[in-house]
Amino acid sequence: MLMGLLALTSVVAYSQPSRAAAYDPAAAFEAGWLSSSNPNGVWSSGYSSTLGGSVTLYTTQINGADSANQQMWVAPSVNCCTASPSVGFNNGAAFNDGNVAQAANQILLVSSVFQNLVTNLIFTAPTSGSYSLAGSFIGDQQGINVGVDVLMNSSVLFSSNVTSFGQIVPFNSNITLAAGDTLTFAVLQGPGTQNTGLDVSISATPLPATWGMMLLGLGVLGFMGYRRSRKDGVLAT
Repeated sequence: MLMGLLALTSVVAYSQPSRAAAYDPAAAFEAGWLSSSNPNGVWSSGYSSTLGGSVTLYTTQINGADSANQQMWVAPSVNCCTASPSVGFNNGAAFNDGNVAQAANQILLVSSVFQNLVTNLIFTAPTSGSYSLAGSFIGDQQGINVGVDVLMNSSVLFSSNVTSFGQIVPFNSNITLAAGDTLTFAVLQGPGTQNTGLDVSISATPLPATWGMMLLGLGVLGFMGYRRSRKDGVLAT
């Protein structure tokens, strides 16, 4: 009876699908804004001097210049002037002031015009597993011309340019991440204006822990069979 229950437990555990998790940077941004927290959960933002280089986190919250609903994270040490590096969010209706347009609930990445700095939005994998990401960079400013990249740790997964107002540059990938690995969405200074929208969704299927349950069940079954063979005076071969 016990052996049958163990076998059934192993089969059920093996057959159950892993539960996928979704990670939304827009919702995380707003939660972090309200708690004055960067990083907030699996998301963080900051600037770097090179693509894939060491990131200095943004520490200061300011209101954006283009809309009363813009919320921006900046770093005082490099917040010198218009278009300093920052990561922002439009916590309101879509707007277009004739220069900058931003959709409702959209992330905004602003690289530096004068300091040649990269702005970064970073996802840190909380668990090991298979991850799917899909999204796009969007030209949110008249005269925009920037480089856009997606990195896994320090390796480039996707690289392109946004060179016109309203341009949509899509990306998608299916990858395996270990806990602590990062995905970075970066905008590099270009010869034009810098305001770049970002829409992205990430979903993850953790590596199935049920393999361990199955193997444990099989091990117990083997041990029970060994004990029964010894009790009956017969060793299994």
